Amino acid sequence: MRQCGFHRNLVIVLLLGGLLGACEDDERIISDSIPPSPVTDLVVGRPLGNSLTAAWTVSGDDGTDGQATYFDLRYSKEPITEATWSRATRFTDQERPFKPGAFQGCQVFGLEASTRYYFALRMGDEEHNWSEISNVGSEITSGYSDSLPPAPINDLVADSTSSFTISLSWTVPGDDGMSGRASVYDARFSVLPIITEADWRASARLSGEPIPAMSGERQEMTITGLIPHRSFFFAIRAGDEIVNWAPLSQPFQAATRPAEIIAPAAVTDLTIGIVTLNSVQLYWTTPGDDENVGRAAEYDIRHHNFAITDATWGNCGLVQGEPHPGQPGSMQSMWITELQPYRAYFMALKTADEIPNWSPLSNVVSFITDGGGSSIVDTVPPAKTVSLAVIAVSQTAVTLRWRSSGDDANFGNPVYNDLRYSTDSITVATWDTATVVDYVIPARAAGTIMTMDVINLEPGIVYYFGLKTGDEIPNWSQISNIARGATLP
Repeated sequence: MRQCGFHRNLVIVLLLGGLLGACEDDERIISDSIPPSPVTDLVVGRPLGNSLTAAWTVSGDDGTDGQATYFDLRYSKEPITEATWSRATRFTDQERPFKPGAFQGCQVFGLEASTRYYFALRMGDEEHNWSEISNVGSEITSGYSDSLPPAPINDLVADSTSSFTISLSWTVPGDDGMSGRASVYDARFSVLPIITEADWRASARLSGEPIPAMSGERQEMTITGLIPHRSFFFAIRAGDEIVNWAPLSQPFQAATRPAEIIAPAAVTDLTIGIVTLNSVQLYWTTPGDDENVGRAAEYDIRHHNFAITDATWGNCGLVQGEPHPGQPGSMQSMWITELQPYRAYFMALKTADEIPNWSPLSNVVSFITDGGGSSIVDTVPPAKTVSLAVIAVSQTAVTLRWRSSGDDANFGNPVYNDLRYSTDSITVATWDTATVVDYVIPARAAGTIMTMDVINLEPGIVYYFGLKTGDEIPNWSQISNIARGATLP
């Protein structure tokens, strides 16, 4: 239940005295002396094993105005007052307060069973002005206490690698050591060794960990969207239902394979076949995976109302339903439908291998649809992206990964990606004020794993990221799930 976001406001007022030509200026700094308001609705509950949850409504920076910078949550077996505050145990896993008026909470582990604990907190601003002590909440922990964590995983290995993936496997631990069944995994990776708990906290959390199997079985997961020819360090730990976390697994290093750099050859004989009111037939000779050798993986056919070049390729409309490439040298064709009548069209294609390395642009063909009839209007937007995730962070950059949606819901190739970020959570109401990433990578076919770095960020800041996908009209998808990540201090 730990989530936090913050704004840091520093007001420096310089009072300059004297006229021009005076020997020196008189500078004085006026600092913030107004503390946040005390929290008055702290509640404590949800006893679970050796943990309790404390929650409260966040106050402001100056009284109830502005956003506070810190909170100091403490707990004790004796009632907390001004006199006993310094003896109370400080909850150390604290981040940043939410906006004033928001409800915030933390789950505190490591408590004794069947014991009453008292909780209180103070709010602080950027000048370390602290509020008065909040109201005091208390609760009794449950009578059940499980303090034995799962066993560490000490046989983590890489079963297979490719240019963009690494598959890991390990022997499943139990709930208590090697007994019972664990509840959850936390797997992480980094470009630096993961040896200490500090290394662990600085590492990126992987997504898609499996549910733990029975103790003693072999289990695996595949990490996708990695960078070719790069070494990564991995670590994994299991947790039980409390959650008691196992010690760190043995440090393990694996590398992706070098990327294939030979692209398919360019198609040079793209030809127009039959043209109707709303469709056209294209023909071409199939290239290979590596120039004209091997079998390629996919086509990307696009159309435009003006001549197509490498410079205009990104602005062209995407064709849906391209066939899979055949054997090199074979003849392939495709009917392209839903065109508008009495309209001039230019068309071209590119071919990709499995990496994907993309071929040069094919020859460009043009035609005019002729005859009467009504045009078909595309009103179906791309589906909402639900897999946006932060997979790595540094001081000034965050790496994002997501699975591309389609042109119409989850089918076809979308045209645009609109990626934005903010230091506040992104909603429909705040979308227009979020910062646009103007170097976002182009959209790819539905289901494609997309990975990119958002750069030039500030150190030690929590950022929120959202994505919209557009088709050629453009119809825009709903805002994706919001991904959250903090740059390193």
